Amino acid sequence: MESDYECHITIETENASALREAIEKMHWHFSMIAGDPVLGPGVRCFATEHFQDPGMAIGMTNLAATLLEFEGFVIIRKKVEHVIFDIRPNQTEEFTTN
Repeated sequence: MESDYECHITIETENASALREAIEKMHWHFSMIAGDPVLGPGVRCFATEHFQDPGMAIGMTNLAATLLEFEGFVIIRKKVEHVIFDIRPNQTEEFTTN
């Protein structure tokens, strides 16, 4: 398993369908959550994408956020996480450790 960088842009909007269209036009992934454990109650929308290079991850996150702001959306958070381990129950990948 290779590590990667998971990028999240958190957006507040009352028009989730227009936001979804804008996010998918950039070839990012759209999601929504109610009651985020960090941001608190309310519905938040997210644009998410993965990159292998940290510089590319930061640059593309900033670019995507700027494009969304240009479309009139309010960005409340930009985050890039270094993912070193991420297994879902339906995956069957083996790992070795040193």
